[in-house]
Amino acid sequence: MDTPADDMPDEIDFSGGSRGKFLPPAAPVPAPTLDVARRQAADRLLTIAAAVHAAGIEPMTMQEIDAEVKAARAERHARAAAEDGSADES
Repeated sequence: MDTPADDMPDEIDFSGGSRGKFLPPAAPVPAPTLDVARRQAADRLLTIAAAVHAAGIEPMTMQEIDAEVKAARAERHARAAAEDGSADES
């Protein structure tokens, strides 16, 4: 009867950079199920909505939301460009 050890070579060639790569990658930590994640997101949204309503903040239109998103992206791009520019000067 053959055993798995019978199929193993006597010498292992590490020239291909395979040293330390014989073990399979660790299993990922299981994430919460989709239902739990959805419930948590809904709870957070309702908490925020209640706080916004209590503060008397008017809802934003889609145009206002789009403008806010564009402004935030432009600010982020400007900061990234400034950081890249300062890194080039060193």
